[in-house]
Order: sequence, then structure tokens, then C-alpha cells
Amino acid sequence: MSVITLNNEDLRAVKRQAKLRARQNPALSYMQHLDIVAREMLGVRHFHEARKRVDRAPAQDYHGSTPWMLYLQACQESYFDI
Repeated sequence: MSVITLNNEDLRAVKRQAKLRARQNPALSYMQHLDIVAREMLGVRHFHEARKRVDRAPAQDYHGSTPWMLYLQACQESYFDI
């Protein structure tokens, strides 16, 4: 199983596409369109999962982090949402 790296640009693209689809098909809510588009574009179960993956993305700069903080971050990153 590969881990997908997501960023804010990916989320913006999903939101943009969901807005377009919501205008074209008002039978579904905007949130339902977000879930559908996130599933199609990013391969996640729903939009909330994509947001959590972006929030959990490792920090770019580890400078100044204590060894304890690095250990805790590594532990958190190793767990997957099931």
C-alpha cells in the first residue's frame, strides 16, 4: 500500500471541481460532490480524509526540533486511518 502525499493545491482542485459539478447537478449537495470528486481524483474515501492527510503532512523544516518531537511525529505518521 502506497502513501499518497497531498497538499493544499490538491484540495483546491477538488473543491473547484465539486463546485462545478454542484452547479451542473443540484440534486446532490456540495459535500456529496466533494466526497465523490475526492474519491475520483485523490483515491481517498471522502474529502475529510484528504483534509486530514494534508494536515498530517510532515513539516518541511525539522531544524530546531527536539529528538523527542521527531520521535512523536514519526510515530503519528506511521499510523494509517482505517
